[in-house]
Amino acid sequence: MTAEQPWLKFYPTDWRADQGLRVVSLAARGLWIECMCIMHEADPYGHLVVNGRPVTDTQLALLTGASPDQLAALLTELELAGVFSRNSKGVIYSRRMTRDHKKAQTARKNGKSGGNPSLCSEKENSASDKGRVKRRVKGRDNTQRPEARIQISPQTPQRGPGMMMGL
Repeated sequence: MTAEQPWLKFYPTDWRADQGLRVVSLAARGLWIECMCIMHEADPYGHLVVNGRPVTDTQLALLTGASPDQLAALLTELELAGVFSRNSKGVIYSRRMTRDHKKAQTARKNGKSGGNPSLCSEKENSASDKGRVKRRVKGRDNTQRPEARIQISPQTPQRGPGMMMGL
């Protein structure tokens, strides 16, 4: 996925608002962001796999720099808080990442076919609307009227170029 999309869509406000993440330790949150980086490079996207195979605890410990004992405790903490899910084969995946990826794939497919299919009323999509003429509003051009930015009230005396100020 990195060749196709080298960046990871990350919303700090969503990260901080996730109740599951708020109840786990800082170390567990650090492990989860490391896992998200691995899942960003994975195929299928959003799943904790390397070269198409599920990552073992030993491999994940090596990839994240944690000890195997510490890693097992942190993964348990994350799982009990409901931060991630497991598929039928037991592979850890991010619900948010897989959902966002599915939306992106749908948008990409719709974009290649001319955009949102529910908005297309014509069979063929025109390249631009250059040839179309827009109707005038009430038969004349709809121009804006300039607004004066500086207004002088009649009570304040006007100063000429020869008058001294403040003396």
